[in-house]
Amino acid sequence: MHNKYNNFYYNNNYLTFKVIKAMDEKIFNLEIRKFLKNFGITAQSEIEKKVRESLSNNSISENEVLEVEANLNIGKINLNHKISGNIKLN
Repeated sequence: MHNKYNNFYYNNNYLTFKVIKAMDEKIFNLEIRKFLKNFGITAQSEIEKKVRESLSNNSISENEVLEVEANLNIGKINLNHKISGNIKLN
């Protein structure tokens, strides 16, 4: 049986310690927010630019609903997360 209690493991009558590396939660949180803010600002700018271009060359209409997808990948921690949605122009 392998039960976890905080940083301790009880495994077959032996108490084992789990080593957890520490990180500064405030710095970590701020770095994530900084990345997401940068992503949000640049993604919005790129979407606006392409939508205006597509409207001006008539490849989309002003009543279009655009399907959008964003992929978040962090290779070192094997994170792959997809976010999907719609953007209405009117």
